[in-house]
Amino acid sequence: MAHDTLAGVRVTLLGPVAATAGGSDLALGGLKQRAVFALMALNAGRVVALDRLIDELWSDEPPSRATLSLQSYVARLRRMLSALPAGEAPQILTRPPGWILMLDPEQGDGTRFEQLISRARRTLASEGTAGAPDASEQLELALALWAGEPLAGLEGVRFAHEEAARLTELRLGATELLLQAQLDLGETDSVAERAGQLVSAHPFRERGWCALMLALYRCGRQSEALAAAASLRRILATELGVSPSQEVRRLEEQILRQDPALSRPAPEAAGLAREPVFPAGPPPAGPPAGPRPSLVGRDDILSVVT
Repeated sequence: MAHDTLAGVRVTLLGPVAATAGGSDLALGGLKQRAVFALMALNAGRVVALDRLIDELWSDEPPSRATLSLQSYVARLRRMLSALPAGEAPQILTRPPGWILMLDPEQGDGTRFEQLISRARRTLASEGTAGAPDASEQLELALALWAGEPLAGLEGVRFAHEEAARLTELRLGATELLLQAQLDLGETDSVAERAGQLVSAHPFRERGWCALMLALYRCGRQSEALAAAASLRRILATELGVSPSQEVRRLEEQILRQDPALSRPAPEAAGLAREPVFPAGPPPAGPPAGPRPSLVGRDDILSVVT
């Protein structure tokens, strides 16, 4: 990855939790000590309270010596960081009611990832199609930072599970935004392939389906675009008992009548709004109300239904 070639300390959260200095791995310790470092890195520049650390590390019932154990983890991390060259290493400072990790935003892949996405969104919002080249580059850089499942190795720690879900959602949103920017650039073949991979892995991402449908249509593959719409409709009906969103239905209608607006690089005219927009009215009609089943990995659609 590009950031691995840079000098100084690098903190990795978009994959196995790790820290490197000069290309060598730093010893972050066992599970709980590594979790302390990860939580501080996620909140770099902000105080992480002792009580929160104890609650996150021992969610059921903390042992009587939890505070001493936590202080020991922090002390070991401080010693590890203090052995690095001055001016390059992050610092852990005591700040009541806990500690704060002073980490340059450029040294953490999670922070840089979010900065690049925000920059791309601002670029598209302010410059529209003209900003697509810059936004596309920023999003490609952001997605290239990923090295696997976020916060890997901390799956049993509550905050890691929640944060991994948030980061994964950001990654999927960034991928959809990249598809939008690439459609603006006329890269229809590339978008068709990438969007196909996205919806295959995440079949409830309606914005991904919209990108796939529009890319196929612009490639002269109208029948395949309509088949994609039919596939989405079938998946949503079978798995969740809901209908596609208004944006998907509108795009399908435009494809059916070969709307000239679809040939222009204007996603707003084709169900691809600059930000995720869902119908303002009531959700599509579904089956009668009853006990809600446990649906794993479907938060994006369930949030719309709710």
